[in-house]
Amino acid sequence: MLTNPVVIIEVLSPSTEAFDRGEKFARLRNWNPSLKDYLLVAQTAPRIEHFTRLDDGSWLYRSAEDLAASLTIASIGCTLQLAEIYDRIVFSTEPDAGEHDAAAPEEATA
Repeated sequence: MLTNPVVIIEVLSPSTEAFDRGEKFARLRNWNPSLKDYLLVAQTAPRIEHFTRLDDGSWLYRSAEDLAASLTIASIGCTLQLAEIYDRIVFSTEPDAGEHDAAAPEEATA
């Protein structure tokens, strides 16, 4: 168990996405005052959603949705390049009936 996390990064899955976005994030906001950044990483497309706690306790939302994009986590002095996060992942262009994005990614062979 990690105490007093500053950053939490969740990789979304179909079975946990609703919980990660809803109840889990609500609990983290209310019970972890040390939390400054909460990131949700999609598996079906190059997309990272970034929530940052501001000094007044409100949350700022940003998203990066392209392999050329990057995002900065100021609380730990880190910049994430989506191209590096999704390295060797091939996204399907066929829509999946169960999701609004592309089908599940496949790992490319090296």
